[in-house]
Amino acid sequence: MVRFAPLALDTPKGRLTGTTTIDLEALRFDSEWRIDPNTEAKPAPPPNGKQKAPLPGVVAVYAAPLSHLGIVEPRLQFEALEREIAVRKVERDLEELERLRKLDDERIRIEAERRQKVEAEKAAATS
Repeated sequence: MVRFAPLALDTPKGRLTGTTTIDLEALRFDSEWRIDPNTEAKPAPPPNGKQKAPLPGVVAVYAAPLSHLGIVEPRLQFEALEREIAVRKVERDLEELERLRKLDDERIRIEAERRQKVEAEKAAATS
């Protein structure tokens, strides 16, 4: 079995890490590559002021017989990314619902004040 030293490449946007193994007895090739966003970079704060954690990484796995090395398709693993995006969507939807509820409450308050003013004017006019 041949194991290559892990490879890591850093960029301002993220990090790529990879491991590769070749099993000479089974004539198989296995390689796993992980792409992670840069967790140290400080993005501009979002408009709502709440800083979000960086999105999880994505993994690409290449596993095949050596005879298929040139045509092997990667298996992408991004379940953690999908979960995080779904959670963020739910959070955003909840924030929007809360914003709409506050707008409705404000409209109800303004309408109640208007009705009180109208009734007060009617009462003043009849006395």
